[in-house]
Amino acid sequence: MQAPQIKMFTILYQYLLLIKESLYVFLAQVLQHLSPDSWWEKYFDPVLTEENNKDFRYLDLTDLLNILRKNWADIYNYLEKDDASYIYNDAYKMTGAMLYIRNTVAHAREIQLSPQDFVNYLEYILDFANFVKAKKDLIGKLENDLRKYRKEIASKEEKPRVNLHREELINLIEKEVLFEAMICEALRPDVKASVVRTIIRLKSMRTVEEIIGFFNGALDSPRGREVSDELHAHGLKAFVDIKDQKIFHPDTL
Repeated sequence: MQAPQIKMFTILYQYLLLIKESLYVFLAQVLQHLSPDSWWEKYFDPVLTEENNKDFRYLDLTDLLNILRKNWADIYNYLEKDDASYIYNDAYKMTGAMLYIRNTVAHAREIQLSPQDFVNYLEYILDFANFVKAKKDLIGKLENDLRKYRKEIASKEEKPRVNLHREELINLIEKEVLFEAMICEALRPDVKASVVRTIIRLKSMRTVEEIIGFFNGALDSPRGREVSDELHAHGLKAFVDIKDQKIFHPDTL
């Protein structure tokens, strides 16, 4: 892995560790209010394994995101009026974005992360940090890093259109299909595993042709149709639902 890749993944990893603590504090404060005498047993125990269900130190960010996700209705209803600016579904999607980033970082050796991907992920982490009311110094550091790396991208020569197109393709697939699939607890485990593998494969693809070839192959394959049917069964979008967008047809751009 080259030095710029190591640097980007290291920064993301460090922020995910800090967000874990912020998310735990947020969950503890809200859930203790909802169930003062049995908040851990009511909201944490059903989600956690026996090995890690009594000590915050052994919780992974994924554990905490799953607790947020599974108790989202109760948590959202508790939020103060000032927090209502987070539209219910949009705020819930933050969880999917954070799970997506966590999985990307976990598979760093298999993924090629572009500077624009990196900046996009910092934006998602900053939004999430604001949502869980992280400490001001963490939010300030995120804001400073985001300004710094946005400026670095802008200061470089304009990227070739083909590279912009690659990033636009991946961003569309992430936002329209993969983020929501990541947070759907009703999906079959094998389909959820396919979603994770798709994340890894997309990030490893360096050309538009690779991405579109993979996308079209998924549309036509029996496994792709099976995954599509499972996503539709739970009210989610699949590749087939976005295939007619112009971005997938470079000759029309």
